[in-house]
Amino acid sequence: MRWLAHIASLTLVVVFVVACDDGKDLDASYTDYRYDLVTYLGPTASGTQLFQLVGRDDAPSVTLEGTVQVPKGVLVNHRVLLRYDFEDRSSTAQHRPVKAYGCSAIISDSIRYNALPLNRYPQHPVRLRSLWRTGDFINLHCQVEYTGKARLFFLMIDSATIASDTVQCYLVHDPRTDSTQWWRECYASFHVGNVWKRPTCRVLRININDKTFPDVHSRDIVKP
Repeated sequence: MRWLAHIASLTLVVVFVVACDDGKDLDASYTDYRYDLVTYLGPTASGTQLFQLVGRDDAPSVTLEGTVQVPKGVLVNHRVLLRYDFEDRSSTAQHRPVKAYGCSAIISDSIRYNALPLNRYPQHPVRLRSLWRTGDFINLHCQVEYTGKARLFFLMIDSATIASDTVQCYLVHDPRTDSTQWWRECYASFHVGNVWKRPTCRVLRININDKTFPDVHSRDIVKP
């Protein structure tokens, strides 16, 4: 199912047609916006916030600037989910003002290496929605079961394959409880540049316990 590795960008332009009794237009923040995983770059002297929209695969990146509340605990270089629209949609500049409608924290991490045998790392199932690369980041959209507690959720390399042309990676997921409830959306972004840029690496093979497609055990991110 390689289509999951090549699925269209997470960017969503959402347009709702709503019939209103009073005939008034809805605020654009509810009817017309984009969702992207971006890198938080920090505040400017004028009080706006800067984000980097890393290009799909190896496409150029764009700096976004807008006014929005950044969640507590989000630090510079953390990845976040930004809901926004461009001030000027026709612009092709590398620095673009945006109307920012919301900023949400996500799982933001760097790829890890196993210190224990692979069977010691839990791989509780997820419902995979999409998996894609932007620059040095592997991005993930899935559903996980709500628990109300902190969980383990990270991307890990099998150290024995680090010098191979196909580097085996595993999505480690441990809810740390048996009391799981409803499924909820989950976004994660993992920096993999130190592995992806190795001359020997041609493929990152992401092994995932996917409840949606249980017979598909891995997805490949292939160098162009």
